Amino acid sequence: MLLESSRTIVSRMPEIRIPVNELNRFDLPKVCVMTGSTDPSVDFRPVKFQWYPPWVNALILINLLVMAIVARVMTKIAKGELAFSDEAWKRWRAWRIGLGASGLAMLIALFAALALLANQRFDVGGVLFLAGLVQFIIVAVMAGRAGPKVVSLKDDVLVVKTPSAEAGASYARHLTVRPARVS
Repeated sequence: MLLESSRTIVSRMPEIRIPVNELNRFDLPKVCVMTGSTDPSVDFRPVKFQWYPPWVNALILINLLVMAIVARVMTKIAKGELAFSDEAWKRWRAWRIGLGASGLAMLIALFAALALLANQRFDVGGVLFLAGLVQFIIVAVMAGRAGPKVVSLKDDVLVVKTPSAEAGASYARHLTVRPARVS
């Protein structure tokens, strides 16, 4: 139920198509990407987006190391600037730090649970394992509620979902993504 509501929130977010070479203060409107605000507190902040094809996640069924290597090779990175209000920037930074801390806590809980289960400590190990699974659900829900969220990065065009319909409309009016050149 929680994961489904997270997917619903993300699917309703408008998509913004930004050419990677236009990911800067000179080519983008001064509109907060998260709130759609145009007040004076909106400023451009450095951002870095990473994306790899979703099918890479299926490789975990083969081997975690194989998945990590393929993800590393297939990852595309876009660096630039996006407009954020002061409040939205603080919220986005706190979300990213919280997401990293949650992921780390989840891994620690799961590894500790496996160690305890291997030592026949089923009571504490089981509780820790369940705590790790609950943490996984929390991380998945958090990831669905934050923005901007990368959808794809192909042909030097970054596709991002934003929580603000106003920002989506403003960016769509401002940007015109030209089709990729065929060589």
